[in-house]
Amino acid sequence: MTTGTINRINQLSDERMRLYQQAAGGGPTGGLTVMRIRHVSDELEALWEERRRERAGRLEGIDLLVHRAYEQTYGHRYEDAISPPTVGEAADDEAVEIAA
Repeated sequence: MTTGTINRINQLSDERMRLYQQAAGGGPTGGLTVMRIRHVSDELEALWEERRRERAGRLEGIDLLVHRAYEQTYGHRYEDAISPPTVGEAADDEAVEIAA
């Protein structure tokens, strides 16, 4: 996530808090305030969803160290080692066992 995105999330969160305080103040808020709260909330939700996708797809910290160590030790990716074999790979393994 870029610093700009973080700053945008913070700005929108501050704006939404001010809008909620304004609406709770008892004064006339009008439909524009309610519409703006909805718009800000929708934009915040989209930004947080983007953040979740970024974090899910990125190796960082200890995960990256484990990934590199596994690759150096075993010569292939950890994800490949833990994923179930495809139908073709499973058939090849059985053929080798039968031949032996």
